[in-house]
Amino acid sequence: MSVFSALESPSETTSYVGRQHELAQVRSFLSRSRLLTLTGVGGVGKSRLARRFATEVRRAFPDGVRLVDFTSICDGRSVVPTVVEAFGLPECIGDTGIDAVAKELANKQSLLVLDNCEHLVEACAKFADAALRAAPGLRILATSRETLSILGECVLPVPSLSVPPAGVTLSPAALDEYDAVRLFVDRADAMVSGFVLDDRNAAAVATLCRRLDGIPLEIEIAALRLRALSVHQIVERLPNRFQLLTTSSSVARSPLHRDARASAQWSSELCSKHERALWARLSVFPGEFDLEAGEKVGAGSGMRADDVVYYLTHLVKKSILVRIDQDSRARYWLPETFRCYGRELLSESGDEASVMLRYRDWCKSSVPPATSGGPKPIRTAVKEPVAAPTLMARPAAGTEARFVLTRRELQIAELVSQGLRDKEIGAILMIAPRTVESHVEHIRVKLGFRSRTQIAAWVSRPIKSPL
Repeated sequence: MSVFSALESPSETTSYVGRQHELAQVRSFLSRSRLLTLTGVGGVGKSRLARRFATEVRRAFPDGVRLVDFTSICDGRSVVPTVVEAFGLPECIGDTGIDAVAKELANKQSLLVLDNCEHLVEACAKFADAALRAAPGLRILATSRETLSILGECVLPVPSLSVPPAGVTLSPAALDEYDAVRLFVDRADAMVSGFVLDDRNAAAVATLCRRLDGIPLEIEIAALRLRALSVHQIVERLPNRFQLLTTSSSVARSPLHRDARASAQWSSELCSKHERALWARLSVFPGEFDLEAGEKVGAGSGMRADDVVYYLTHLVKKSILVRIDQDSRARYWLPETFRCYGRELLSESGDEASVMLRYRDWCKSSVPPATSGGPKPIRTAVKEPVAAPTLMARPAAGTEARFVLTRRELQIAELVSQGLRDKEIGAILMIAPRTVESHVEHIRVKLGFRSRTQIAAWVSRPIKSPL
């Protein structure tokens, strides 16, 4: 538990990069609402944003700012005593219940930051509701992967940092406009004195930030690897992200910030078994998907389509699944760390073969087959709103449907099957021929093939049930 008053703010050991827009949003929300909850995926920077804001506005609250970090508190009954300690109230008041504590706060003109509430949502919600009713001068800023869901709560989803677009080569100066890149360069300079973003590493830095989904925690841990690896080597090792994105307990601010796996596991512990099961099934999508796709792949093995909608809603509410509004339809995606963790859950579930069969059936029904007309069908499929993020995946021989290629690799595999050369594929997908060559090599290695002919045969062969 951490406490600071109007006269003593918590020191920050690293510079704060970006988030000016979000800081302005927090200020705006709290000027017209007395309870604001910052939500978002693990590691996205909710706590840092709340602490930064509290530091900036501490002089505006005559009775100070109080910060309570619930990371190490496991029992909801400890919420009230912890807040009592934060405000310096007599311990005996904490024993008399929420209402008594709320009355003690009645005349306070304070900002109370409740940090990491997700595992104590019910207890935090009850306290916040009682305190806000009793103390008109109190404002509460909460951070949680899940909303408190009480009357009067405003919710501000904290997005990932901006990342460079895929398929576009940008100069170092242009890349500096993206907050994820600026954060990585700032932390990289702390690890390797004199580190600069230049033409030699710009593409690798852009790829790294994009594949880390712009999540600050993962970007900062990746920067720590520069002590031993180059940026290019870090990118090459991202397929083993749980081994790569880890740090020592002495460096991490809390167990939640120790590594990527800990962040995903924390979210998993907040889920019911049915929510975890759906999470595992949805992890077969390498990119975005819509509700209908989620229902077709997620339903089965005792879970109905109606159940999928219910549990999917809970995964969104718990900041595991990210909702994206596109036109009039909602779409969803799993951040890569959560997707990798979900694949582990799926592998352990005993349900993987049947889920992959449903996934392939959905892909087959969504993507037009290639014809003798050349690359036009695949380009049409790439532009389709449902098919674009996840094209058809087929199991390599002997893997029992265990592997799903990335979206780009699936696109290239389809084009290889049509007999196109790297230059032609590059022209269609607007990428360099050498990039196509690299992707083809990755496809061969992942599927255990030796030639493009084998890739073409794999794409063209009929789909059979692994059961």
